[in-house]
Amino acid sequence: MSDTTAPDVKTDVLVGLGGWLILLGLGVVISPLRMIIEGVTVYGPLLRDNILQTLADPSSPAYIPYLAEVIYGEIFFNIAFVVWAVVNLVLFFSKSKRFPASFRYFMIANLVFMVGDAFLVASFLPGEKVFDPETTKAVLQSAIGTAIWVPYTLLSKRVKNTFVN
Repeated sequence: MSDTTAPDVKTDVLVGLGGWLILLGLGVVISPLRMIIEGVTVYGPLLRDNILQTLADPSSPAYIPYLAEVIYGEIFFNIAFVVWAVVNLVLFFSKSKRFPASFRYFMIANLVFMVGDAFLVASFLPGEKVFDPETTKAVLQSAIGTAIWVPYTLLSKRVKNTFVN
């Protein structure tokens, strides 16, 4: 009598939140929280202590034309990035097929915004370096993250097999 059952075949399908996807997920969870904390730390004093109002007042000695508008624009875009980060969080945990693309666009847009904003602010503050040490560090961190996670979300079998809803 022959055995009609197939031999055990190892089905090592890369699906679910495992491997490198755990690290990406950790970043997706932390990202909105980090962005909110940084935003409150940076923009809170400007708003709370009327610094922004002083910068926007043409009769103030601290007035720099259009700098207040740039700062308001930064606040707007940072809020938009926080909302986008929360959307990515929802897409990630619902395993939506839209997550990988949304995440890639988020990473690229964030990097472009950081570099563009640095040049824009430097144009209003003559004599200031475009990339001070803090800005350089933030841009490098963003660039490295983008260089790692964008290709990962494009090429990973686990990503392709996990985000299918």
